[in-house]
Amino acid sequence: MKNQPMVKIFLTLILSTAYIFSFSHLAAFAYDRFVHQGDVWEQGTKIGSLNVSGKTSQQSALQLEQAVKKWTSENRVTFTYKEKNMKIDNSMFQFQNEDTIGHLKSGQKNLAAVKLDQNKLEDAVYDTSISLSSQKLDFDKLSQDLLVSAAMLEGGQYTFHLENYVSGSSKEHEVITKAEIKAGKDEKELKEIVKRLGKTDIQGQSQFSLLNTLKNAKAEKLSSDALSRVASGIYRAILPTNFAVVERNISRELPSYATLGYEARADNGNDMDLVVANMNDTAYSLYFSIKNHTLIVTLKGQAFLNKYSILETDKMKYPPGTVQQFSALLSTGERTVREQGKDGLEVKIVRKIFNETGKLVKTEQISDDFYPPVQRVEVSALAEPAVIPADGGTTVPAAGDGTIPAADPNTDPPADPNMVPSDPNTVPQTGTDGVPPADSSNQNPWNPGIPPAGINKNNWNNGLPKGSGASSKTPADSSSDSERKKEDVLNRDSEKSGDEK
Repeated sequence: MKNQPMVKIFLTLILSTAYIFSFSHLAAFAYDRFVHQGDVWEQGTKIGSLNVSGKTSQQSALQLEQAVKKWTSENRVTFTYKEKNMKIDNSMFQFQNEDTIGHLKSGQKNLAAVKLDQNKLEDAVYDTSISLSSQKLDFDKLSQDLLVSAAMLEGGQYTFHLENYVSGSSKEHEVITKAEIKAGKDEKELKEIVKRLGKTDIQGQSQFSLLNTLKNAKAEKLSSDALSRVASGIYRAILPTNFAVVERNISRELPSYATLGYEARADNGNDMDLVVANMNDTAYSLYFSIKNHTLIVTLKGQAFLNKYSILETDKMKYPPGTVQQFSALLSTGERTVREQGKDGLEVKIVRKIFNETGKLVKTEQISDDFYPPVQRVEVSALAEPAVIPADGGTTVPAAGDGTIPAADPNTDPPADPNMVPSDPNTVPQTGTDGVPPADSSNQNPWNPGIPPAGINKNNWNNGLPKGSGASSKTPADSSSDSERKKEDVLNRDSEKSGDEK
């Protein structure tokens, strides 16, 4: 009984000590659990692509603000409608950073809170195309897609095709252009090509190669003329569009089936192809058919927003030169025309682009086609040799007396293979009988100012000929590469024609 007070005191001390010890530990745990740990986000906490794990709310807010500024300044949002592109001002995205942090769920993926300025959105749509103002556009769906791209805070470029948001938009293709080419002698082969190709799709942002397409269709063994008719039809069909011409070739002479400026030559053997590129996001299709002995190439697809006009400019004709040849098979004084000759041709094809309001926005040159002239070739009888009379003089037959042909001001005089000019400034001296002496064989006896036939006039002043042939009329000298190339072609034709003598 005497020990009971001591026991009570001892138990009281033990309970008090346990209470104080437990309270201190539990209070620290509670503070750490509900106060300190609540400001730091658990692992796996994200705002879009932004990782805020282990960050406090204040740190997360600062990090989010920096991410929004970076997204707004660096990211690009583009609206497209048909061939029109419009960059959008990112100021129409209104980020709500406080709401984002306030509703952030720890340990989970979250989206940034963002709203759209609807007035700016509508202005951006109508700025892309005024035609959209008269159509029913699903703004709710467009807004939702725009907000998702912004809420993820992912860097990059975003393109929105407004055609996908037009309610009831037609998915059917309509006729854009049509080109017709006479089938002629190649109709049988063209029917085979039509059978193989029929309908050929050109996907968006892709190229079309005629030779590769025919190769895939197992239709490679075709004549160059048949392939060229198809190539010319395709080329003419895509000209009044925004398609780009990657590769195109033309013939040396304009074919009878083609129009100047609209020819495209294709040849498997010489690797001459026609390659065009569809610059649109949507696919277009080429349809091939034959009707009334005519190849018809039709381009179908979504109607273009702009209008494309094709013009033929700077048409030029280059008359052919005349090549004089001689033949022992013709009678004295006889003359025939072996080749009538053809004019050289040149034309530039220009594409003009007009927007929806009819305003000219761009002019681009598509091609500059040049076909060199075909020389006129005349064949005359050989001149009779000079007659030596008894007095030792030399008699030269008079021009036009029936023994030699009369001089033609458009042609060069008869050729003497032994005549080589040594001094172009030397004028031959005449003898007592009115003819050049024997030692003046280096000049033209018929016209001292004209080099002997068989020598290229372009090389006359160089003293010795570098090639042979009669010269033809060429375009005026030009510093441009294209003009120099044309002169080279004309000069080569002249030399080649003279070699045929």
